[in-house]
Amino acid sequence: MVMKNRRVIMAQLPAGMLKAADFRLIEEAVPPLKEGQALIEVLYTLIDPIIRGWMVNWFGFVPMAPGALIPAMGVGRVVDSRSPGIAAGSIVSGMYGWQNYAITDGQTILLDQLPYGDQVMPIRGHDPELPLTYPIGILGVSTMTAYFGVKRDAPPIPGRNYVVSGAGGSVGSIAGQIAKMDGATVIGLAGTDDKCAWLTSECNFDHAINYRASDPATELKRLCPGEWTYSSTMSAAQSWSPSLITSRLARPFFSAAQPLSTMQAETSRTGGPRTTLTFACSAR
Repeated sequence: MVMKNRRVIMAQLPAGMLKAADFRLIEEAVPPLKEGQALIEVLYTLIDPIIRGWMVNWFGFVPMAPGALIPAMGVGRVVDSRSPGIAAGSIVSGMYGWQNYAITDGQTILLDQLPYGDQVMPIRGHDPELPLTYPIGILGVSTMTAYFGVKRDAPPIPGRNYVVSGAGGSVGSIAGQIAKMDGATVIGLAGTDDKCAWLTSECNFDHAINYRASDPATELKRLCPGEWTYSSTMSAAQSWSPSLITSRLARPFFSAAQPLSTMQAETSRTGGPRTTLTFACSAR
């Protein structure tokens, strides 16, 4: 019996906000495995804002061609294998795309055991309650972006204010929680009252500012008087004084947590995304 694979491909290069016409669902036969390959049934796939960037030329990506599979990280189960390192039945993670089945030549992560230094750290089996989605969720790419952005590029200073833009997103919400764990007073910028309420009630942010309902520069001056130390994943640390906040917030900065709707609208208007403040620390 020939297995069928449903795949979501890009029908055309998107312009502005994504729409249904940018995608097409197709059905193809699953090809036979070659030596060294494994067939994976995709159980979970990621729907992430960065996919919008992969589809065009944001951040230097080579634009996808119409007809290409929508790329995405996923979690799956090996249903057949001709690879000596991947056993049938294994739970795996990799860049499988939006499809029911994926064929890998070994570029996949076995979730039963992950390398940790020169040891092997068991993952599944030790905690049966651990969800299969964690490699594309709380321990996925967004969390790694937040972790290294905070810990390496903009380390919090205990007792000082820490401001996160795009705080309601997958990167910003984690970044704020990491900064809070490191002893900072965390202030998030988000675009709706619901997001702000979620940040303070669920994510343990100390304050949240709705930048659409109030002037963020005024609110930051009120909450964060004194000298600022700013760092992002694209620039070295620099000092800010309150008088610079208004002008700085009006200028583009790199932000891993830039709202997707803003990026799409500005890409449509200007041909490329504009970005805003990512992380900042200030004296109380």
